[in-house]
Amino acid sequence: MSNVTLVGKVALVTGAGSATGLGNAIATALATAGAEVVLGDIDIDGATRNAAAIGAAGRAIFMDVADESSVQAAVHEIGPVDILVNNAGVTQRMPIWELSTNDFDRLLSINLRGGFVCLRAVLAGMMARRWGRIIWISSVAGKQGGGIIGTAHYAASKAGVRGLCQAAARELGPYGITSNAPERKRLSGVRSPSAWCGRCVL
Repeated sequence: MSNVTLVGKVALVTGAGSATGLGNAIATALATAGAEVVLGDIDIDGATRNAAAIGAAGRAIFMDVADESSVQAAVHEIGPVDILVNNAGVTQRMPIWELSTNDFDRLLSINLRGGFVCLRAVLAGMMARRWGRIIWISSVAGKQGGGIIGTAHYAASKAGVRGLCQAAARELGPYGITSNAPERKRLSGVRSPSAWCGRCVL
């Protein structure tokens, strides 16, 4: 997909505050392909630095995906969003017999519920325009029950992401909206706009 162009599109990438993280790499790729990119993160300083490195096409916004009001306020400030990349996520290593319901709920509130909250915030505009791209960063852990012992809640969150992504694809397809969940491992190190956009079926 060497001719991918996203000129005129606005992309929101969550969890884009780390300079070495996948979110920043994705934001950079989207900007290179012509999109205006908003980097959302609870680390607003990190997101601001990454946006500055991108240049005029990048800007940062504070966003806590675990807080619905924070997401709604951010999307209201951004305006219409054409591409949503649900990249924000956390992990925690803890054996299942030590895992508390609070630990479980906290991780899922970010990794799974957070993506749903972001989807809800941008969806009405996408449906009205009959065009949208939803990208959920998934993991092989969602298929294998976790790659490392002690990540049951992470695996559960990523399995939920896969199911939610597939349901969204079926329900939103008639509105010109696609929903895909590339695995994090397969995207690591991808900075070429054409390669990244191709893998995410933009």
